[in-house]
Amino acid sequence: MRKTKLFLVIGACLATLVLTAGTAAARTTSSDPSPPVCPVGNGFISPQCTTGLADNLQQKILAGVCLAIRKLPLPKAPPATITALHAGVFNNFVPLGLTPAVKQTYDITLKDIGGNSVFLANSIKDRSLTGDLFMSADASVNQTLMGPANGNWVDWFTVFARNQVVLAYDPTSKFAADFQTKPWYQVLQEPGIKLGRYDPNRDPLGYYTLFVAQLAEKYYGSPGLEQQILGADNNPNQLITANFPDGKSDAAFYYLSDAKFDKTPYVTLPDQINLSNPDFAGQYAQASYTTNIGQTFRGAPIQVSIAPLRGGNTRVADEVIHLLDSPEGANLLSQFGFLPSPILAGGNINAIPIALRCQIQGTYHNP
Repeated sequence: MRKTKLFLVIGACLATLVLTAGTAAARTTSSDPSPPVCPVGNGFISPQCTTGLADNLQQKILAGVCLAIRKLPLPKAPPATITALHAGVFNNFVPLGLTPAVKQTYDITLKDIGGNSVFLANSIKDRSLTGDLFMSADASVNQTLMGPANGNWVDWFTVFARNQVVLAYDPTSKFAADFQTKPWYQVLQEPGIKLGRYDPNRDPLGYYTLFVAQLAEKYYGSPGLEQQILGADNNPNQLITANFPDGKSDAAFYYLSDAKFDKTPYVTLPDQINLSNPDFAGQYAQASYTTNIGQTFRGAPIQVSIAPLRGGNTRVADEVIHLLDSPEGANLLSQFGFLPSPILAGGNINAIPIALRCQIQGTYHNP
């Protein structure tokens, strides 16, 4: 065990030296004051990082260190209890999947506080909520916690899965049969139908719903469609807070993962509007929403993320992230209906511990 730990320490130190030297060398030969740090997990090398001898050497040595580290167990922190502040999309996954997994693997007790991602982020900033991890239904929400102006609560994060917007419907609704036989946007305009949706000022699913409607107008060539099915962006007659089905709404825009796990019937929307397909990222980016406190979010493929929070137990939090970003984590996520994604790093990649950096397969780009 001592030899294993010593090897990991030496490997981490070597990788850190290589990364530092490579970055410094790049800065002396580039006009870009902040050249990218290149992730190498699973053999990935960013196209921006393939030029220059220093970068190539950096990549080769770090790749070798990562290969060695992946063959060794991650050194365990002492048993501990930490808190994850997580989006509602993880209401099933965290208590039923992730919590038992980290307990079994690392003897970590994971307490969880669920809520809407934007609301949670703003609560972290105003210190009304504290925790060790932040799990967001939209990776771009991390930007609201990064930098001195935002309290430096998040320094880096990883994207570990994707999701998709579907139109779920209550099987007991009198409109249920229509959803199976008619275009969804026609059913939502039928007299008497009640559509439920979530607050776009607090919840990514709320503004994802607006994005879907905005994109649908163009996709179906139907100007005014968003207004016809949603009304105002913050239409109080449609906003709901309970999980769907809520006993009051006939249908709701919903996450695919939740619909699958809850076995709620749903209509699959075209990839061009359902925010799931990276091939349509440029198209999704045409949609946007600005919240009532001036935070603007833009359309993009839905990418969920996890970040350690400043002031938390980062050593133990890193173990949770390590499990989540592993093949075992990907398998667990698939059981809860999430779509697969390469592990992407956002923020200050230099601050990511080497054992976690070795899992990274690409760089997250904020929409």
